Amino acid sequence: MISIFSAVNRATILTALSAACLLASTSSHASQMMTGVELLDQINTTLEKQSINGEPLVNPEQNFIACEEHLNIAPLFQSWKTLKLTCPSNDQWRLLVRVKMISADKISSSGSSSQDAIPVPKPKPASHKPQQTHHHLQAVALSRSLAKGEVIIASDVIMIPITKQQNTGIFIDPDDLIGRRVKTAIHTNKPVYSHQLEPFYMVEQKKPVTIAFSHQGIYVEVAGVSLENGQFGEIIKVENLSSGKTVFGKVIANRKISPIH
Repeated sequence: MISIFSAVNRATILTALSAACLLASTSSHASQMMTGVELLDQINTTLEKQSINGEPLVNPEQNFIACEEHLNIAPLFQSWKTLKLTCPSNDQWRLLVRVKMISADKISSSGSSSQDAIPVPKPKPASHKPQQTHHHLQAVALSRSLAKGEVIIASDVIMIPITKQQNTGIFIDPDDLIGRRVKTAIHTNKPVYSHQLEPFYMVEQKKPVTIAFSHQGIYVEVAGVSLENGQFGEIIKVENLSSGKTVFGKVIANRKISPIH
């Protein structure tokens, strides 16, 4: 989308960031903050209850706005590799956290305590995840045919071998399809192509968004309105309601962007 920003745009974003940080520091002494360690404790407790070996990718030295209640922690699109955190008492409190999966077998056989063990990524099952080599390419397909408007669920996705000529516009990770809506009919045991699915806009034009700032260890959110649609990872224009300025930001979660500066 946008690759070059003027000095004026960068100055606008930095001004908005400074104003947001000042607002946070003057409201009840940055209203109570929650440390990254406290956030990790809640996430790890949830993972342990689900018998999941994973390392949440959270900086323990970073501070977050506190939630008065225990956080709601759930998998995003039924995958525990990404967690969606919300605060029951604050509708504006939202956070997505990636989880690095760890192999329990390799930790237990390393000969050291679990605290000293180095996390090892969990190997991908050959029957579910693709083994992408020059001689053996795989793509995501469906175990049943789906009509326009239907939503793909976990039990629908399978992996099939493909040729080099088919290796364009396909999906190689089943998690990328779960929860997506079908745009045109998709037949069973055929590679699923991106043009066959409805766009998944995490941010919609003219809808409220949260502009998330992280500055000098302080995490602050301000309200905004999206000026265009955006899928995950895309850079879009957003209006900062507190300043009335237009900023550019990267889509990082549902109705949430991170400013580019």
